[in-house]
Amino acid sequence: NITSEDIPLVRRPPIPPTCTVQTNRISSSKNTRFPADSTGTLHLVTTECSRLSLG
Repeated sequence: NITSEDIPLVRRPPIPPTCTVQTNRISSSKNTRFPADSTGTLHLVTTECSRLSLG
């Protein structure tokens, strides 16, 4: 079931500035494979960030 609370988290656009901070957090715990949670949003952002960082 997808609740209205899960939609805004996924719809949230990635933020380059906070990318580095979130990337570090994700690196610490690789248990962020649930897009339904706030951690899921961080994971998505990290993915975008990683691409930019790696170039």
